[in-house]
Amino acid sequence: MKLYFHFLDTDVVGGVRIEECEVNEKPKSYVASTMFPEGYTDRLVRKTEIGAVIGRLNPVVVQYKQDEDHARNLFMRKISEKINILDDEEARLKKLYEILNQK
Repeated sequence: MKLYFHFLDTDVVGGVRIEECEVNEKPKSYVASTMFPEGYTDRLVRKTEIGAVIGRLNPVVVQYKQDEDHARNLFMRKISEKINILDDEEARLKKLYEILNQK
């Protein structure tokens, strides 16, 4: 069977690079028949990870079919979440900085 790896890639027009990989199914995961695409560093894909953004340094969405639009939407949602977290952290740090300067 094949899995499709959708990588977040700034060097590609549209930001999503797609690679397919032949895999062997195990009870809880998939392992590559030969090797996973370049940029995927794990030894397997857990079935629970299908359709979700995984990877911290090299974000990827693994799917059963090639769907660039769906992967792009997942990446955009994940980025929005991270931006909100950063905004909250920035506000907290500014408040702490002001408190420390009240001397």
